Amino acid sequence: MSKICRFLWLLVPALSISVSAIAADPDPRVIEAQQELKTSLQFLSEATNVVETSYWEKRVFLAGRELTNTVRFIETEQKEQSFQRRRKENIDFELRDALSEIAVDSDRAEQTAKSRSADVRRLKNVRETLEMRLREGREGDPERAETLRAELESQIRNVDAEMLARMFEHDAARLKVRLSQEANRVEDFRRNLERNPRPTIKLLLKKSQEFTDVEKASEELQLFKQDTGSKREETATAYQLAEERFGHLDEEIRMLEELLVVERSKRVRGDDKKEQKERQQKVNRMLQVARSEKLLMKERVGHLKTQLDALDESLGFIDQGVHLLQTELSFRSEDMDALSRRYRKRVLMPVLIIIGLIVGYMLISRLLLPIIYKTDALFVARRLGSYLLILLIIACLVSFFLEDLKAIATVMGIVGAAIVIALQDLCSSFAGWFVIVTSRKVKVGDRIEIEGHRGDVIDIQMLRTTLLEVNNWLGFDEPTGRVVVVPNSFIFKSHLFNYSHVHPFVWGVIDITVTFETPPQEAYDVLLKCLEAETKDEFESAERGGAEIAKRYGMTRTAYEPKMHSIIADSGVQYSLFYVAHFRRFSYVRDKINARILTEFENNPRLEFAYPTERHIPTADPTRVSLTVEDLKRGQS
Repeated sequence: MSKICRFLWLLVPALSISVSAIAADPDPRVIEAQQELKTSLQFLSEATNVVETSYWEKRVFLAGRELTNTVRFIETEQKEQSFQRRRKENIDFELRDALSEIAVDSDRAEQTAKSRSADVRRLKNVRETLEMRLREGREGDPERAETLRAELESQIRNVDAEMLARMFEHDAARLKVRLSQEANRVEDFRRNLERNPRPTIKLLLKKSQEFTDVEKASEELQLFKQDTGSKREETATAYQLAEERFGHLDEEIRMLEELLVVERSKRVRGDDKKEQKERQQKVNRMLQVARSEKLLMKERVGHLKTQLDALDESLGFIDQGVHLLQTELSFRSEDMDALSRRYRKRVLMPVLIIIGLIVGYMLISRLLLPIIYKTDALFVARRLGSYLLILLIIACLVSFFLEDLKAIATVMGIVGAAIVIALQDLCSSFAGWFVIVTSRKVKVGDRIEIEGHRGDVIDIQMLRTTLLEVNNWLGFDEPTGRVVVVPNSFIFKSHLFNYSHVHPFVWGVIDITVTFETPPQEAYDVLLKCLEAETKDEFESAERGGAEIAKRYGMTRTAYEPKMHSIIADSGVQYSLFYVAHFRRFSYVRDKINARILTEFENNPRLEFAYPTERHIPTADPTRVSLTVEDLKRGQS
């Protein structure tokens, strides 16, 4: 065997090792090259003459070179893929790629948008003219009114379709402009981004706000994409229906043409010629109307196709914008993460300094100062040392964390005392807001009473609480329509009554007075029956609320059940009915009880309501004076 063959036999193991190093699963191209080499070697070993041996030696040599080149090509390809993966992992390269994909001529897009706006205005004028003609046609010749109306309505629909197409093109042009602006903004941001800036609170807050703004813009663009997609689906459906209608018109025109040919070829007698002529004229008119409608429908189909193209173009721009904003968000997120890591490392330094100051002060205070100072001097020295320690800690914190406020530190120091004195009411209201929020004794939706003002809390701000007033001159728990604004300092200065804290049920009482002639036990039973029947649900709900307040405050659980008390009044026996109701249904429950009582008293003639009366005592002596009960009382007094 020749030297070339021996060389190739030695080359095959090396190539196999290279292939195994490329991947655990060899590439099909390598397998094919190996198979070609093995086949050539097999034919070379079976060669019987010099010519065949020389031919297969060349084939083996070429197959070996092909295998070597394939292995090298695959290695290079894998290196390129690895580089592309690393590049994709680098968000900066991804952002550059996203920007390079956007190539929009903003000036031309702006001109297109202006042109489409002008077209929309022109089409509006055309539509108004067509509507005017339509109204005039309805008032004109009734024979042509129907044909004219159909034609004008079709023209109006075509104008509407064209107007909508121009509006969609205008929106697409505006999206081009917006995409260009976003690309310029992102490019400026990437170009002007400071590498490794000093991590500060101000910078972190600024980057966080910018991230939030971009995220909001991305969400709005995605919502706009959904809306545009819905419009695209509707337009596609309209386009499909218009094409179907266009095909139906073609079929209708062919049918009418055939019908017209039949009518013209038909031979009739003299008496039927007039009728035949009328049929031909009718078919001819129908054919003209169909042809006219076909032309209008063809124009409408074209406008619908323009709408689809404009919406597809808009969706393409929206996709590019969403991709750009998402890439920018990833870039900003990575930038913020890097800044946060550096900020955490920066925080470590002041923490170590503060720990060192505290440890140094403890050593000096416990070891060095007792040697230098004694008794009172030692106490003063330690006190001054503690003040100095606090000052140094504040200075350290300011230098590391509040450097953004150094510019206004002097002004704040000068006006700080004046603000506290001049705005003490505001400070008191702010403190009241803090107490209200933290104590949770008052919250939005509660019904409270402050200094005689009763209302529902509708807003709790940092300085004031806003109430929607109820009751007052109305006498019922209904809104008066007025809004009451109370400073939050009321929590320190006034008594607060909350109708809905923990549970929203409050007690109420109804006084019913019956005459002395009314059977007392019967009146008591009827009133108790009315009270129990109309307040059953309220007492059950109040019982659950009472359990909650007893659980929260550890107090004895209140028994919620209907109660009645009676007293002997001047005009009769007065029964007091005690009930509970939700603070928003207080008047409603009271009305229900009153209505039930009135019904029961109306159905039972023995029950009578009492009212102030006078009793005259008859006497036979006309000189005697009749006295009323009120006169007797005044005399006793």
